[in-house]
Amino acid sequence: MRWKCFALIIACTMLMIGSAFAQGIVVPGDNDGDKTVSAEEVAAAEKLAKEGKITSEQLEEIKHIHDKYPRTIVDSANRSVTIYKPIERVIFTARGNYEALRTLKVPIDMIIGISSDVKEAPSYHPEFKESNLPTIGKYEDVDVEKVFKLNPDVVLAHPGGGITPYPFIQQLETSGVTVLCFELHVPEPYPEEIRKLGYVLERDDEAKTFLEFYNGLLDSIRNKTKSIPEKDKPNIYCEIKTSSGKYYRSHPEYDKYSISVAGGKDIFPSEPFGEVDVEAVMKRNPDIIIRVVVAGTDELNAGDIEELKAARDDVMARPELQNVTAVKTGKVFAISTPIWGAYGYAGGRHFVSMAYLAKWFHPDLFKDLDPEAIHQEYLTKFQGLDYDLKKRGVFVYHPEYHPDGE
Repeated sequence: MRWKCFALIIACTMLMIGSAFAQGIVVPGDNDGDKTVSAEEVAAAEKLAKEGKITSEQLEEIKHIHDKYPRTIVDSANRSVTIYKPIERVIFTARGNYEALRTLKVPIDMIIGISSDVKEAPSYHPEFKESNLPTIGKYEDVDVEKVFKLNPDVVLAHPGGGITPYPFIQQLETSGVTVLCFELHVPEPYPEEIRKLGYVLERDDEAKTFLEFYNGLLDSIRNKTKSIPEKDKPNIYCEIKTSSGKYYRSHPEYDKYSISVAGGKDIFPSEPFGEVDVEAVMKRNPDIIIRVVVAGTDELNAGDIEELKAARDDVMARPELQNVTAVKTGKVFAISTPIWGAYGYAGGRHFVSMAYLAKWFHPDLFKDLDPEAIHQEYLTKFQGLDYDLKKRGVFVYHPEYHPDGE
């Protein structure tokens, strides 16, 4: 009993510490503490402005809040979250979060705390290479007390892979910190996540511009693949090799959406992520195999194909796959995680892999589709990067693209 009491005291103490750091939400012009600005409160602010007690800029801010707030959304953790005033101070807990912020043209000076993983890819996040902004950890490993001290308007967080969000999310919210949970790398919900994020950040126009580009690409692919008879759609198998040397299916719950859009059929459409039964692969006889390679290939020279080539060669050399159609015909492709949607490495670039899939599945139908050009447009126009794909970054491999092995 004594230990239980001690544990309770510790838990209460931690909550008090968190509450001390959290500042709560203060809405300009809100006199009655309900976090909204009524017409009466606008009138009161106008009177203060006439008396010289607040500035014209402060009055305009109060009017803006009255006109535009509160804003409520349901995020990707199925949580209803309300924003009561313009967001000016943002912390993000995963680099995919920041990629979405960059897509929406959110100014860098709004960022007050960053995830540590943005420094793992300096060519893709050059603005943080020598940044003094505080890091708060990443994904589920977030320094809650540091977040409290930074006093953000919102924390943009990945919701976690399970049924319930990461524990730190509840810790923050209990202490008055607003948290928005978005995955921002999973293909199917991604457009709606971008729309919602644009809404709460007052970046609706930027979200609309990007989604015209994004949906325009996917719709152009769907419009061609939707009329393909089922019998003419190739059977697809996607796998990843773990650090222990085991072969796993590559997150079918994500892959099957991309494969379907591109006009293919996943041979494991309903089985969970897990180790591969090679006999099941042989029995289902895929027409095309996609090997997903965990690689930070943004940092490589464009000709450095060694890692991706080795991954494809590994598939081609496996004795048990020698009679599989994909191996017999050479239709084995390697693709890296920075553009593969099943993993957080991809951020918002999963659509690039979908363009590659369409071209690989139906080369005659998509002979004019140029995935690299699409990728380059995204990097230049929406990420604002001085990044030339002809010189840097290798994302796919097949001998067709590198006939000389270079």
